[in-house]
Amino acid sequence: MKKALLSCLVSLSLYAQEVQLVHDFTVGDHPEEIFDPASPYRILQDALYKNHIQLRCLNKQSSPLYAVKEEKSTWKKKIQDFFLEEEKTLCISDDPRAYLVLWNLPSDLSFSEITKVPTDRLILFAFEPPVNIPKQYTEAVTKQFSKIYTWNDDLVDDKKFFKFSYPALKQLNEPLPEYKERKLCALIAPNVSSSEPGELYSARRSAISYFESTAPGDFALYGTGWKLTEHKCYKGVSAEDTLKQYRFTICYEDMKDIKGYISEKIFECFSSGSVPVYLGASNITKYIPKHCFIDRRDFKSDEELYLFLKNVSEESYDMYVNNIRTFIDSKEAKIFSMEHFIETFTEAIQN
Repeated sequence: MKKALLSCLVSLSLYAQEVQLVHDFTVGDHPEEIFDPASPYRILQDALYKNHIQLRCLNKQSSPLYAVKEEKSTWKKKIQDFFLEEEKTLCISDDPRAYLVLWNLPSDLSFSEITKVPTDRLILFAFEPPVNIPKQYTEAVTKQFSKIYTWNDDLVDDKKFFKFSYPALKQLNEPLPEYKERKLCALIAPNVSSSEPGELYSARRSAISYFESTAPGDFALYGTGWKLTEHKCYKGVSAEDTLKQYRFTICYEDMKDIKGYISEKIFECFSSGSVPVYLGASNITKYIPKHCFIDRRDFKSDEELYLFLKNVSEESYDMYVNNIRTFIDSKEAKIFSMEHFIETFTEAIQN
């Protein structure tokens, strides 16, 4: 979730409530996210529409909230056309129920403009962890918002900080390949580094280094920013069914040891029937049963992990996949569904 791609406001006379959204769509890489009727944004927009709530993105080119004006690309123009006519100024409705909602704090946001918006109109959904957007968690920023929705269990007080979960739950992408048809292990992640405390980018690099040097035939690396000249196991950018080719996936969050930080990564593994080797939220088993994944914390080294993966039998592997299937269909998993997120978002702007 990533650079804000923002479009225009339209007449709100037919709606009982207005919500203006600053959203960090990654349309540059995945333009279908905003055009696809099945995309999370469109599902949310349609659900709110039924409740007479108009959800529109602000236009990055015209809104004074943005300090930097980028040249319009073909995709940005299409998005603006898609959302009809432009407004040349930030128009916050006089309706006291009208909100400006931010999905993360864009790096090019003009914070001085944000401070001009009444605090009781501002809501923040903080998807990215501090390792990626540290400014988002500073007191100077958080005090500007009446409500902040976070996955961080330690911050939730139901007064200013409220709990939300990533709407990342997916069904299994059937049919799944047989155990013998799958290769051993893959890692899918962009080539990113950070010096922030708690980052797990270095742990990913450590795993890549070990598997490439010790077990190159059992490992594949996918993602943006890597080079084949530096990583012989690099296979390029992943496709939709990439993970279905592998029994296991190295699944490390961007940050470790934060209670409740469970992103879309583990659910991408689940939907592909690839058993995740997980490292991230310290209380992961509060939300996801341990028999659905392999806990990296149970191994002293990458070597110990590799030997374990190599010796997982077909019967044991099938048990993992069946456990994943059971969890996906369980009541406990529903907090990660789009339906649950819509309920949370609706409560945020109505209460």
